[in-house]
This record gives sequence, C-alpha cells and structure tokens, in this order.
Amino acid sequence: MANLYADLLINDTLQRKKSLQMAAVYQKINQQGASTSKLWQFYMRTFEYLWKLDRGALGAKPKKHDPMIDADASLAASLIRSYAKNWLEGAGRFAALLYPYMIKDKEYEKARKVFMIYLDAEYAGEGGGMIAGLVEIDEEGLSSIIDPRVEAAKRGGNQEASGDTFGRVEAGGEGPRQRYLNPGRYIDLFKQINPIVDEQELINNYYREIALPHLVSFPLEAANPVSLSLPEGTESWDISDPMDEIDWIESAVGSPEIFPGYNTVKRIYGSDIDDAETKKPLDVYIGIDCSGSMGNPRQRFSWPVLAATVIGLSALRAGAKVMGCLSGEPGSFMETDDFRSSDVEVLTVLTSYLGTGYAYGVPRLETPFGQPAKDKAHVVIVTDDDIFRMLGAVNETTNISNWVTMEKALAHAGGVGTLVLHSQPTWHQEEVQRLKKMGWHVYYVTNEQQLLEFASEFSQNHYSVRTDD
Repeated sequence: MANLYADLLINDTLQRKKSLQMAAVYQKINQQGASTSKLWQFYMRTFEYLWKLDRGALGAKPKKHDPMIDADASLAASLIRSYAKNWLEGAGRFAALLYPYMIKDKEYEKARKVFMIYLDAEYAGEGGGMIAGLVEIDEEGLSSIIDPRVEAAKRGGNQEASGDTFGRVEAGGEGPRQRYLNPGRYIDLFKQINPIVDEQELINNYYREIALPHLVSFPLEAANPVSLSLPEGTESWDISDPMDEIDWIESAVGSPEIFPGYNTVKRIYGSDIDDAETKKPLDVYIGIDCSGSMGNPRQRFSWPVLAATVIGLSALRAGAKVMGCLSGEPGSFMETDDFRSSDVEVLTVLTSYLGTGYAYGVPRLETPFGQPAKDKAHVVIVTDDDIFRMLGAVNETTNISNWVTMEKALAHAGGVGTLVLHSQPTWHQEEVQRLKKMGWHVYYVTNEQQLLEFASEFSQNHYSVRTDD
C-alpha cells in the first residue's frame, strides 16, 4: 500500500511539474503484458484521472468495464492531489480505499507477481534497526483512517458508497491508559518495515518504551568545590604518564641516578572529604511467576512484565545490578546469569514465557542467596495465592522446606524482601504473618494494573535521587 501510494504521489509530480513522460512508461509496461487484475486496473485508472487521459489510454484494457473501479480511481486521484503536500495525513484514507482490492487473496497474489518489479520500497527499512514511537497508538493518525467512499456518500446525500467501507476507526489499545498497541500487532507492524528484525529485540523494545515514562530520573554526579587534595604517598611514574607528574625530589631520594619510566615516581592525592557514608544503590532480584495462569507477554500486554521492566531499568539507571528470573514450577524456569548490568540480558529473560507449573519456584532463591551475598540486594517476587502451596512443599533435591529457603534467602540477601501478591488481604493471614516475622514486606494488588503503581513507588523509594541526601 505504501509503495503504490508513494508511486502515485511521485509519478504525478514528475508528469505534471517536471514534464517527464511517465504516461509513456506505463504504456510501455502494458504493451509488454501487464496484469489484468482489478488492483492493476484501479492503479492505471487512477493515473488516467490524474493526467486527464481517456479510459484505457495507458494500455490497461480490461475485458469488461467495471464502474466501481472508475469510481474508486476517481476518489484516489482526488486524494492524491488533495494530500500531495500533506501526504502522511492522506495515507490512512488511501489504505482504506485500496483495502478491498488487497483483501481478496487470489486477486492480490495474481497482481503481486506483476507488481514485484515495481515494489522498489518494499524492503526500504530492512536492517534499519529500532524505530522509536511505534509502540504508542497515534490517535491523530487513527482519526484519519476514513474510507473516502463514506465521505463521498455523505457529501452526495443518498449516493451509495462503493466497495467495503470502514467509517471512522476508533482508537483503543493496551497498557497504561490503553495507549499502546498489542505486542503481537507491534511485532507484525515493525516486520512490515524491517522484515529481518529480531523478534526478541522488538519485544524488549516494546516494554522498554512503555516503561520509560515511569523510570526514575538519571542520577546526577555531585561535585564539592571546597574539597582539598591531600598527598597520600607516591607510586611509580610510567612513561605514558604526563611528564609534569614526576616528583623529582622523591625520585632522587630513591636513587641518585634517575631513569624516567624505570625508577621515577609520582605523588598521589586524595580528597579531604570523608566519603565513608557514600550511598550505593542495592542490587535487585526480580522473580516473576510465569506459571500456566500467566499470559504470554509477546501476544498480550503483560502488567507483571511491565512492572519488572520499570524496576529493573530504574535500578540499572541508578547504577545497581539486576538478576531476573521467570519461574513456573514444577516445570521450568529461566534466569539471568547472576546479577547483570545489561538491560538487554535482563529484558530478554523478563519478556520470555514459560507457561508451566502453578507458581514461582521458591528453590530458585538458592542460586543467588544460598550463601550470604557479596553485595546486598532487594528481593522482589511477583506472584499470586499459589505461592503458599509452593511454600508448603519441600525441595526434593535438598529435602529442605521452602519456608526455610524463603527465610534464609532474605537473610543472605541482606536487603529488603517484598512479596507482591495478587490476592486479598483477608486470605492466608496466618501464612502472611509468618512471612512478615521473617522480614518480608507483603504488597497486595487486587488487579494487575496496580502492579505499575507498585513498581513506580518501589523504584522512587529505592533508586531515585533525593535532594536531601
């Protein structure tokens, strides 16, 4: 559709304003035996209307005259002229006008064989990488997807519109404020632009773009102009260091004969500010229940995945490391290799899908927290009521109760543990109290959309830069 639309706009300009004989080009093409499909007839008839030529002047002469093609081509010619300078605004109308000719598979495939040599822009985006902005629904763009047949019928009173009609397309989407495309549709749309794009890269980009407005601000490096540099000894001066850094006196004390780069030294300095209280953001472990009850984030928008993305990217932005784990057990799991600083590694795990088992597998906590962690970490687990059934089980490998693993993991993490429960506060009260005594915080959500509120609040509390620090 985009290729035909662009050709109509460009060739009409070349014929009328640049005085190039584009009509002769199409006459030559049709002499060599072009398609007799309705799509080709519509395309040629549009050019004839644009250039005020008689029907069949370009050489495309169907066996039987179709008045519907005449009517549609007339509308297309008017559209091309009307939106020549604002072509993007007319794209939706052109697509609606052309749609009936492309939806008939046999006719379209027949025409496509002939069109192939002219589809010079079909793979224009191949290998072009990511394009920002396609995730969010363009309300203004949607409002322009109006079938010109409907507009013509309204202008003509009782005049009946020809072909299939769309009317006004209503906007609707998924995610926060329902502003975003379905992930499956986003992937399909992007692959029409760049057919060889990696699907994993696309789904990572999908959740990254939606998460961006909810991330913490980038931290700013604070500089203290009143600090003093204090001498703290010497170290060897290398020949690659600046010459003016050599401490000649100390070098001479060490040896009466000075050989630069061999026995020369330079003085090192430190700040007079006591930075023992410098705050380092805690790493974060994000465990997501990916059991059979969870939807595939590549097909339908996933609130748990968005929440995990907001927390993960906020932590990375603040300088912390992230370990992500998807778990649907008994069954399978997927996790990053330890705590990572790569958003690609983290998102590739978080946006994957298992659909196995019934709950997040508590034994997965043994991997990062089986022993006391070198660096303290937050532990965040997103799950539902089935976690209590999992807690009541015993690890078949170690023969240790999952309750013990849950308590040990929090102690070894040395940070804060939060269990995000899609549940009601009145359920499993005894088990929840047991978790709280261990030190776990329990955050309830009654619908999945509240997960974004939790993720934003958690990120701001733990990873945002405060002016009073």
